[in-house]
Parts: sequence; structure tokens; C-alpha cells
Amino acid sequence: MFTFSVADAEHELTMEGVFSDLKEQGFNKVNLIFSDGHNGIQIATGKRFPGTSWQMCHVHFIRAVIRKIPRKYHKVIAETLKECLSDSLR
Repeated sequence: MFTFSVADAEHELTMEGVFSDLKEQGFNKVNLIFSDGHNGIQIATGKRFPGTSWQMCHVHFIRAVIRKIPRKYHKVIAETLKECLSDSLR
């Protein structure tokens, strides 16, 4: 089963509504939610799907790391992270 929602924001109340809609469609047990690092998604996950794990997607994770380091290291760090993350999937 596939479903999708269009929302104009990622704040907690919006995501709670999206997750409530999913529950009404039968998604009562969710093991893992991948998303960007937005707090609203994380908080709504805990409220609407207690016990469900949350993980930042690889792309957003790499971007978050890159924002914290000097520009001259961006390329090498991004490549290293991509390699590490792809190795973890094997």
C-alpha cells in the first residue's frame, strides 16, 4: 500500500495531522521513519507512533555535517561520509 500527503509546513501540528491520517488508513505499527532533521517530524513521530524509531536520511545528514565544517573540507568529508554510509548498507 502506498500513500502520500501534501503539506505546506513541517511543524509539529502539520505532521501530527499527516500521521493521524496515516493511522486512519491502517498504518498503526510503524517501525522506522526517515526524514530530514526537522523537529516537528521527530516530535510528531513520538506522539502518533510511540516506540517508532526516527532516523535522518543520508542526504540531510551529510548536508548537516557539511554546514558545520570549513568549506575547504566539504568535498573530502562528503565523499567519506557517502562511502561510509553506502558500506553500512551492504
